[in-house]
Amino acid sequence: MKRILAVSLTVCLLVGPSLANAAQDSSATPEERGAAFIAALDPGSATDWETYIRKNFSADLIKRRGTEDLIRMLTMISDDVGKATIDSVEIREGNTLHLIVYSETADHWLQFELGLASSPEKLFNSFSAQFIPAPLAPEKSGLSAADLAEEIAAYVNEKARTDQFSGSVIVARHGKPLFAAAFGDADKNTRRKNTLDTPINLGSMNKMFTALAIAQLVDDGQMDYADTVGQHLPGYPNPVVRDKVTIHQLLSHTSGLGSYWGEKYDGKKNSLATVADFVDLFADDPLEQPPGQGFLYSNNGPTLAGLIIEKASGISYYDYIRQNIYRRAQMTNSDHYRKDDNDSGFAIGYEKSATGEWKDNRDWLGMIGGPAGGGYASANDLLRYSNALSGGSIVSPDQVATVTTGKIRLAKDFAYGYGFGDHLLAGQRFVGHNGGAPGTNAEFSLFPDLGYTVIVLANYGHAATPVAEYLRQLIAHSQ
Repeated sequence: MKRILAVSLTVCLLVGPSLANAAQDSSATPEERGAAFIAALDPGSATDWETYIRKNFSADLIKRRGTEDLIRMLTMISDDVGKATIDSVEIREGNTLHLIVYSETADHWLQFELGLASSPEKLFNSFSAQFIPAPLAPEKSGLSAADLAEEIAAYVNEKARTDQFSGSVIVARHGKPLFAAAFGDADKNTRRKNTLDTPINLGSMNKMFTALAIAQLVDDGQMDYADTVGQHLPGYPNPVVRDKVTIHQLLSHTSGLGSYWGEKYDGKKNSLATVADFVDLFADDPLEQPPGQGFLYSNNGPTLAGLIIEKASGISYYDYIRQNIYRRAQMTNSDHYRKDDNDSGFAIGYEKSATGEWKDNRDWLGMIGGPAGGGYASANDLLRYSNALSGGSIVSPDQVATVTTGKIRLAKDFAYGYGFGDHLLAGQRFVGHNGGAPGTNAEFSLFPDLGYTVIVLANYGHAATPVAEYLRQLIAHSQ
């Protein structure tokens, strides 16, 4: 999963030993320390993260996040992107290192912000990372709608021609497609082609649907965002989760719950069939941090919200989403398809091996996705969803505003709401979510003020986000 931002990111730099040693040198400048932090993320550097954290992170940060959690996060970041170079390093507001990094391997730009403690050693007391759009060439700014459509077509067609993209793209203005096309094979063995109606794995984008389902139940008076888990699941085994964690925290990634990926999931992924099966993977696990302490991206939180939806509605989560999200939005090619469903027509996902061969992702997938992600939708369906969301067909306008408005600010231009990211790009707001896993990458962005919707679905890993980033840049800087 492209673990939304909050999401883990990675960087791998070709740097000399002097930079690597700077991280351990108390006389190093903050800029050298920041460059050494990026160098340490190089998977080839075999960084001893426990030692690195002890020497470079403040005691306060270690106490807040815990050494194990920091090691896990840094390892994930170090596993995700690939070879990259630092574009710029500067100190902002006197105590924050701001680094812009380009990852050549993943074709991503990244921003790292490293807070510096007030102590003489200037240890890191906070850090964040997020994907950022590539700088837009001046001649691509201020395009008219007609020129925008032409530039989108040229860009996406070139990505498909060079086999960097397979999937579907829709850019709509005021609900009507400005550009819509599908590319590549949905199944490389049979040469079945992708179309705008081909369901493609959404990864974590399903979190939007889970949040909207909760919003419907709030609108119906069946629950409140301030309710605890125990008010709806009184038998939940973890007493801290039961009595302290709220629905607000489940949806905003502030519950302290982690993600169920791990050995237990790997051993049971092909037998998972219900939301309760997913919850059983983590119901007895301790929290990774206290409820409400801060943002910790979680799959367990939305999954537990899915179980609350079942309890409140009296039907399965999957049926609830079919009846109350897909049906209301007239999404006819969307569902949580099982991976052995040969009649659904979904696109098979592909990752390129080290030898350059495409390998399908079905061995990696679980049997079925859940409330945190892994469902499918077509590009045409997601345009219908965008129009239904904007038109109030799924949930009331007040609830749309509630779920899409950021609750937890993670950067100056990015906050997380309930199942939606809330972004600002060149002064233009867009909301939505992304998702990813081996062999799949998906992006949904709605510009409520400009009236644009961007939908990019790829059945190649890491293929949708670079496209979506460029399209959002064009739109944010358009006439």
